[in-house]
Amino acid sequence: MSIQSFRQENYYLSNMYQLPNPIPTPYGESAKTSEQLYLSSRFLSEAARRVILEAETGFSAKKISNEAVKGGIEIRQDWDRVKVDKMRDAVL
Repeated sequence: MSIQSFRQENYYLSNMYQLPNPIPTPYGESAKTSEQLYLSSRFLSEAARRVILEAETGFSAKKISNEAVKGGIEIRQDWDRVKVDKMRDAVL
């Protein structure tokens, strides 16, 4: 059996799933979804991380993150190299 979608009965496997217990971040904050943990690790700015972590949902955090990048907020210089590891850390 393979998973065809992260909706309905498999939604709990989605990065956007609101976790019953928030995930602690390396900065002493907490993330409601693994997507928020992942996206917050993209930025150097504490303010940018905070806005992402305070977003209501993982979907809104993703939108905020993309808008921040388009708006010129600095991301980690090593992001392309570490992003897979950061996602792995967020979901495991």
